[in-house]
Parts: sequence; structure tokens; C-alpha cells
Amino acid sequence: MCYSTCIRLIFCAFFCAFYCLPSFGHDLGITKATLEQTSAQNYALRVSTSSTLAYQITAPELPSQCMLLKPFRGQLVDSVQTFNFRCDDGLTTVDTLDLRWQRDGVFMTAVWLGKGAVKSLFLRNGDIISIPLGELSAASASLQVKAKRYLELGISHILTGFDHLFFVFGIILIVRSPALLIKTITAFTVAHSLTLALAFLQMVRLPIEPVEACIALSIVVLAYEIIKINKGEDSLTGRYPWIVAGGFGLLHGLGFSGALSSLGVPASDVPLALLFFNVGVELGQLLFIALIVFFAYSAKYLIGYCGYTFVHKSQWSNPLAYGLGFVSMYWAIERSVLIFT
Repeated sequence: MCYSTCIRLIFCAFFCAFYCLPSFGHDLGITKATLEQTSAQNYALRVSTSSTLAYQITAPELPSQCMLLKPFRGQLVDSVQTFNFRCDDGLTTVDTLDLRWQRDGVFMTAVWLGKGAVKSLFLRNGDIISIPLGELSAASASLQVKAKRYLELGISHILTGFDHLFFVFGIILIVRSPALLIKTITAFTVAHSLTLALAFLQMVRLPIEPVEACIALSIVVLAYEIIKINKGEDSLTGRYPWIVAGGFGLLHGLGFSGALSSLGVPASDVPLALLFFNVGVELGQLLFIALIVFFAYSAKYLIGYCGYTFVHKSQWSNPLAYGLGFVSMYWAIERSVLIFT
């Protein structure tokens, strides 16, 4: 009776904790925008957004020599919100635009009169996204600054990519030894790094909606395998988890690439963006694994220290597997509907 009650409590807690999470784990939280100089003193800030997310995009905070033109809240036409402003002495490389948008960052393209376009990524710092215009000059940002931003973007993306974290958590529940865990996670990492690179370089092209749905289904399959293994049944995943992790890793890499490709990274920054975004993803993944292992061993130690007997793994991993499977199936159904809409 006690065991049955524990299962229900764990399952309900798991579902309630993750039910309200976003169905799609690959939105980088980065908005694309263009700052265009339309004349010597006039500028237009155009932001790609939808009508449902337009409330997140507020008017920019301009340098002292600039004045926002009507309509002050911007004008939304065809999923592009435009803010027009005038600067008496023009914008200079020492000026800064501050954006209090409810987004994690902005990928800004600057188009100056008589010059080519310059693109750069800017991340949120506190409640402000600051755009130093010196980084949007012909020289653009330094390689070190760009590398740091793509690294941070990769880390934040994996730590908020709940479907990827679900899959990694499922791997941890299956694998029985530290050595096998390292081998399995390595296979998953190599596989999704490969397809991330191929898709980002446009050597492989697949529509994102079916990929997202299949990623959710991969977690459902993994949850089923956990329950099957706990029953003592023979399973390919139980015997060779690194093969299964590698196969599904190819699929997960396509999800990562879809988010990164949507930014429109300039060709000159592609190798840098690909390398450091991927490194950031791996660092975030390792951090997540370290936290799970730490809490697991801490819980085991505390239970023993308090004089209790640590229950068999199947008694607590089965409810977690059911929770993984239920939430992931919900995501799979929701994402599959979008394929036909």
C-alpha cells in the first residue's frame, strides 16, 4: 500500500512539475532584429515577432541625441514590429541601444548607408539587452566576445531544453555503472554533434515539426525501456545503451541545429558559432549529469546515515519512468498536431 502511494505521489509531482513547461525545447529565446539607417539622421528598428509575442517587444531606449517617432509603441505589420527614430547628430560607435525585451537576447543586423550589413549576437544582462553600436560597425565584435556569447547560448539552451534533459535523465536511469554511463553519454554527444554540424551547414535538411515530434517519442521509447529493464526483461537498450543513445542522438542533433540555424548566422561566423554553441551544449549537459549524480549519491548517503534501507532501484525509477513517458507522450501528440496545421 505504501509503495503504491509513493508511486502515485512521485508520478503526480513529476507531472505537475513539468506539465506547464514549453512543449518545444528548442526556442533559443533569441529575437531577430534589423537596425537600418534610412537617411543621414533617420533609423528604423525592425523586429521579427508574432502578434501573440509582440507584447514582449517594447520601444528601445535611445541615446540622448535621438527621439522616437510615432507610433511610439511601434507598428506591427506582417510579423515585423517597426520602431522609427531620428538622431540629430546620427548614431556613433560610442552609442548604445538598450532593449528591455522579455527575451534572452537579440541577433541584430545593422544596415548603414553606403555600407554592407553587419550581424552580431547580444545576450540579456539582468533585465536589459544592451547593443553597443561599436560592435555593429565594420569591425564588428571581437572573436573572443562572439565565442563567449555562443558558448553562453549553448549552455542556456541545453539547460532549458527539457526534452533533451529528459532523454539524458532516462539514460542515467538505465545505465548501471559509471564507465558505461561515460561511454553512453559520449555516444549521444558524438551523434548529436554530427547531425548538428551537418544540418547547420545545410548538408541535411528536414522540416523541424516532425523532428520535434520524434524527439519527444524517443523519450517515450526510453521510458518504456526503463520499465522493461526493471522487470528483468531482455532489452537491446539494457545490453547496449550506447548504441541506442547514439542512434537517438542523431535525431536530437537536428533539434539543436534548427534553433541555431534560425538565427541567420553570417558565413564568416559559422565555424565559430558551430564550435562554441556545441561546446556550450556539452558543458551544460555535463553540468546536468553532475547535479543528478550528486543528488543521487547524497540521497543514498543520507538514507543510510538515518538508519533506513535504500530501496531497490526499480521501486523509485519506475515511477520516474512513467512520469517521463506520460509528459513526453503529451509533447509528442501536441507536436504531431502541428505537422498538419
